[in-house]
Amino acid sequence: MSEISKKDLIQVKTLLYSTIVSLEIISEEDEMVQGEFGDIEAVIQWKIGDVAAGYMEVKDSKVKAHMDKVHPDPTVIITFTDPITARTILNGRADATKMFMKGKLLVEGDTKKAMKLLSVNELVEDYIMILTKK
Repeated sequence: MSEISKKDLIQVKTLLYSTIVSLEIISEEDEMVQGEFGDIEAVIQWKIGDVAAGYMEVKDSKVKAHMDKVHPDPTVIITFTDPITARTILNGRADATKMFMKGKLLVEGDTKKAMKLLSVNELVEDYIMILTKK
């Protein structure tokens, strides 16, 4: 991976961590989101190349966020191949499905659970977009 600036690193980590923590907060408060999670139990590991990582545990319709950590046995691993890709997906400027098709977003593990989580992500997008607008 090419060298990234300190500013870019801070921006992409902030977006990743804001997204994961936002999902934790939203899952605590929003009954519609809780309903969409249903009975999913999963550990979703997020990675941005080799510069940032975090994971979320989904259980009992709620999310628990863990920053700067790698889970030893995640259900799903979602990897952004580089920080620029991560930033454009996390700030809503790029479509995750298109980036997946281009090989810029990698998904390993239980893809059925990953797809369910993507549908939940659509519900929480309005909340998260507020954080990324200037």
